[in-house]
Amino acid sequence: MSSVHESYARALFDLALEANELDAVEGIAKGLHEGFAGQKSFLTHPKVSDQAIRLIIEKVTDHPLILKFVDVLNHHHRMGDLGTILEAFFAVIETLSQEKIIHVETAHALSDAQEKALIESFKKRFKEPTLNIKVNPAMVGGLRIAYDDKVFDASTSTMYDTLKHTISR
Repeated sequence: MSSVHESYARALFDLALEANELDAVEGIAKGLHEGFAGQKSFLTHPKVSDQAIRLIIEKVTDHPLILKFVDVLNHHHRMGDLGTILEAFFAVIETLSQEKIIHVETAHALSDAQEKALIESFKKRFKEPTLNIKVNPAMVGGLRIAYDDKVFDASTSTMYDTLKHTISR
C-alpha cells in the first residue's frame, strides 16, 4: 500500500469524521469494496467511462461524500486503486477506533471543563480517547501532550528555552 492510497483513505476518513458520517461511509465503503473486489481490470478498462462507473455507484448509494470521493478518484484516474484505497481506509478506522491513552502533563490541575474540551478535541481523531493527567508544578505553566510516538510540548519552560536559544544565535 502506497502513501498515495493512504492519503486518499485519510482524506475520506477525515471528511467522514467532520461530517459525523463515519459509520455510514464505512458501511457504504464495505459494500463497494465487496462489490468491486477483483474488478480492477473493469474499473481501468478504456471502454468503461468514468460516467459509467459513477452511474453504477449511484445505483448503490446516493451518499454525497461517497459520490464526491468517486468523482475525485475518476478525475485522478485512480478507480483502479479503489480496493487498495478502501483497505487503507478500513485500516485507518481500525487504528483510530482503538482506545487511545493520551498522556497530559500540566503545571496545574485541569478543570472539568478543560478536561472535557481536551477529550472533545481528541474525539476528532480517536473514537475513545482516555486522558492520563499528571500534575507537575515544576512546569510552571502550559502543558505537554504525548501519545503513540508524538509529543506536543507547549510548556512554559520549553517556550522559554526556545526563546533563549533563538536570542542566543
